[in-house]
Amino acid sequence: MDKLKISTPDDSSNNYTTYFGISGDDYRMTNRHYMFGKYNNNYINHSRNKSSHEPIIDGIKDWLTDNLGLRSKGRGEFTNYIKLGDPDNPCIIMFSKTGTRYNINGMIQAKETLLLALARTVYRSCFNTDPKKLTECVYNHIMLPENVSYALENMALFHWYKKGERVDVRFNVKMISEDECAMEISDGVWGPINVNKLNTYMNYYWKGKARGTWKFLSPKKLWKKLLKTSPTENQQKVMIAFLEQNRTDDIVEERAISLIKDLEKQFPERVKVMWYSPGESNKSQVKGILVRGQIADWVITNNEYKSEIQAVSTYIFSTHLTNGGTYPTFKNGVLNGPICIDNMTRHSSVGDQFAARVYALLNDTMTVQIVSTINRYVNDQHYKGQENQRIDFDEVTNEELP
Repeated sequence: MDKLKISTPDDSSNNYTTYFGISGDDYRMTNRHYMFGKYNNNYINHSRNKSSHEPIIDGIKDWLTDNLGLRSKGRGEFTNYIKLGDPDNPCIIMFSKTGTRYNINGMIQAKETLLLALARTVYRSCFNTDPKKLTECVYNHIMLPENVSYALENMALFHWYKKGERVDVRFNVKMISEDECAMEISDGVWGPINVNKLNTYMNYYWKGKARGTWKFLSPKKLWKKLLKTSPTENQQKVMIAFLEQNRTDDIVEERAISLIKDLEKQFPERVKVMWYSPGESNKSQVKGILVRGQIADWVITNNEYKSEIQAVSTYIFSTHLTNGGTYPTFKNGVLNGPICIDNMTRHSSVGDQFAARVYALLNDTMTVQIVSTINRYVNDQHYKGQENQRIDFDEVTNEELP
C-alpha cells in the first residue's frame, strides 16, 4: 500500500490522505504485484473536474479508471484485490470482470456504478479507516447508486423541447420496494421504475451520458415507457401542465430562498437579508445579505456580471482601505472587494451561492485560512471579538448596497 493524496475543496494546497494498493491479475503484468505509483502519481487534483456535479468523487473515479486499467475498452477478464485505509488493518475489496460483467465482492453492477461506489469509499477512507465501515460504504453505494440517491433527495430531472425551447423540470421520486422506485410524472400519476433503470435514466438527465434507452424522451414517450400505455390527449395536456409547474430553476431557487430565510431566523443578530422590492425584477429575490462574522462584517450582493462559479459578490467592511485602490464607501467606512471566491462546481444557483457564503462567513476565522483570496483584504483590526469595524445592520437600506 502507498499513500494517496486528494486535494481539499479549497485553495489552501492541503490534502486529504489515505492508503491504497492493488494486487492480483493485471493486463499489463500477469500474476505480479504492483503499486499504483509505478503507473500514475499518487495525487488526485479535483480542479479538472469542475464541470461535474461532484468534482472530488469524479476525480477519484477517473484516477481509479486509469489505475485499474479500465480506460481501454478491450481489457479482458481480471481479478484485482484493492486494499485501502489503514495499512496495518486494511479494507480488502475484490474488483473483477467475468465475461462482460463487472462486480465488487460478487455484486454485479454497471462498471460506472461500481467505480463511483469505490470512489466514494476511497474518499470515506480519508476520514474513517474501519474496514467494516468501508465495506458497508461500498455495499450501500452499489445497492443504491448515487444517481438514484440524488433523485430521491433532490427529485428526478427531465427535459424536452417545446417550440425549439428546452424545458427543464423535476418531479418527485419514492422508493416503493427494495429494488423499485416510482416517479410522479403527472398530478397523482406515479410510474414504476426499477433502480437499475432509474440509474440509467439519471445518467442521461442528470449527467448527460447518452447511453441506454432512457434518453431523448418526450413527455408522451416517458408516460408510455413507465406505464406501458400511451396517454390520452387530455392526460398528456395535464401531464405537460403539471411538469411545467415544476421547472428546475424555480424549484432550486425556491429551496435556496427557503434556506436563506431559515438562516436569518437561526441567526437573527448575525444575518440580515436584503430583498428586492416588488418593483425590482430579479428571479433570485435576494439583493444582498449582511453577515456578522467572528472577525469582520461582510456584505454579499447579487453579481451584475454573473459567472457560473461566481454569481454573487463578497465584500469585507472596514473603516479604512486595506490596500490600494478605490472601493465603495459604506456607512462610516468602505467595502473592500469584491473578493474573488469561486464555487467548487458550475451547477449552483444564485440562491445556493448566497447561502454557501453565509455559512462560510459566519465562521470567517476558518474561511480566511482556507480561501487565500480573502487574506489581502483583512487588516490588523479584523480579529476575533473586535467591535470597532462593524456595521449597524438596522441602519442599512437596499439602496446602499453596492
